[in-house]
Amino acid sequence: MAFGYVSIAYVKQSNQRENEMDKFTSPVAPCKYAHLQQPNVDANGVYKPRFKITLVLDPKNTEHKELLTHISSLDKDAKGLGKKTKEELTAADKEKLATKSPVKKQKDADGNYTEFYEITFGTSPDFIDHVPTFDSQGSPIFREKNFVANDSEVIVSWAYNYYTQGVGGVSLYLKGVQIIKLIEWEGASAEDLGFDKVEGYVESNPNAPSQTAEPSDTDEDVPF
Repeated sequence: MAFGYVSIAYVKQSNQRENEMDKFTSPVAPCKYAHLQQPNVDANGVYKPRFKITLVLDPKNTEHKELLTHISSLDKDAKGLGKKTKEELTAADKEKLATKSPVKKQKDADGNYTEFYEITFGTSPDFIDHVPTFDSQGSPIFREKNFVANDSEVIVSWAYNYYTQGVGGVSLYLKGVQIIKLIEWEGASAEDLGFDKVEGYVESNPNAPSQTAEPSDTDEDVPF
């Protein structure tokens, strides 16, 4: 499956012991599941509606590896294991790190692991009515519906905060997106869905908006 490219700017949200807020910018990386104008809604009601975007990162890319290491380190600190080296981690420690990790090993369409990793950033529609979206020159983009498809190249702004429930961890919040290369989501065609041309009703307005539902990312590998 092909994915778009995303560069992410992110903001460190202070915990109770810190008052400063640090800002960062990630490298360009592939993206998928861009729900920026409309939140992703789980039909089964398991997940709360979220604005979100997922990055696909290549650990062989130096800048991608730095981002993966940074976020993994944040999660490790949040779980009280920050002072342990890789060699000092016990089996129980590794299990703790794997629990609700923000860094996920990517799976292909057949459920097999690939060489890539995924990180999802999201935020609640309780706080914003859309994700601020900009073009390559920083001009705002206004759309009513989600329109950024896989294979788009973007920059994403995000923040993080620690949480202490369960084993603890780090939450990653989506703040904004800058689009560098846009491939628009237009929905699936009749042919994509397996429909053939048959005798019957013919739509008089062939340019009517697509009725195809947007792809959902509410599966077991999505951290939000």
